[in-house]
Amino acid sequence: MINVRYRIELSQGEREELTAMLSGGKHAARKLKRAQILLAADIGSRDEEIARTVR
Repeated sequence: MINVRYRIELSQGEREELTAMLSGGKHAARKLKRAQILLAADIGSRDEEIARTVR
């Protein structure tokens, strides 16, 4: 059984902003992890998969 609490649908601008954040610059580790989680959820990754890959 798959539990889906929230469905994430990012706009193109949001995706670009998060991707840019991950590709350079200085940001807090917590903020970068959240960006990775949002991007993974946006493409439809399951919670278990996101948890395993983001750590």
